Amino acid sequence: GQYLRIGSGDVGVMFQDGSNAIEPRTTADANRDAAISLGASTNRFKDLYLSGAAFANYVGSASDTNTNIAFDTADTIRFTNGASERMRIDAAGNVGIGTSSPSATYGTNLHVHSTATSSAIKLTNSSTGTGASDGFELFGSGVNTYLLNREAGFMYFGTNNAERMRIDSSGRVGIGTSNPDDLLVLSKAT
Repeated sequence: GQYLRIGSGDVGVMFQDGSNAIEPRTTADANRDAAISLGASTNRFKDLYLSGAAFANYVGSASDTNTNIAFDTADTIRFTNGASERMRIDAAGNVGIGTSSPSATYGTNLHVHSTATSSAIKLTNSSTGTGASDGFELFGSGVNTYLLNREAGFMYFGTNNAERMRIDSSGRVGIGTSNPDDLLVLSKAT
C-alpha cells in the first residue's frame, strides 16, 4: 500500500494507506514502540479530541511529575502523589489505601493501612461538618478498635433489616427498644 513517512533515522512517523493509524517506525520499516512524544514541557498541545479510546500507562501533570495515576500492571490502578503510592485498586477489585497489597479476607475489601499506630475511616456530611471533631469514625489504634460518633446523635445497630440495639447521645443503651430511659434497658417484643 501507499504510505507517507515523516522524519528520518530511527524516529519516523508513518501514515499508511488503509491502516487508519499513525505509527512510529524505523527507517527499516520496523515497529518503534514508545519512541515519539507529542509536544514537550515548554511546547505543549492545548486540547486533544478523541472519538474513541485513549490508552496510556500513566496519566499525570507536567507541572507535578511525582503525582500520577498508573495503569502499568495488568488489571491494576495505582494512585501516587509525593512520589509514594497512596491507593491501589487490584485486579480483584480490592482497594488499598496506604498499602500496595490490599487483603482479600472476605471477598472484595477496602483495606486502610497506616505506618503510624492508628488508621481510620471517617464519614461526614452536610449536617456534621468536616472538622476533626465531626462525623463518625471507625478506627484502630494499636491493637484496639473504636466506633466513634462525634455528634450528639444516636448509634443504631441492626440485623435482618430491623433495629436491635441503640446507644443514644447520653450513652444510654436500649436493646429491643429505640428509646432507652435508663443506663441499660432490655425489652422483649410482645
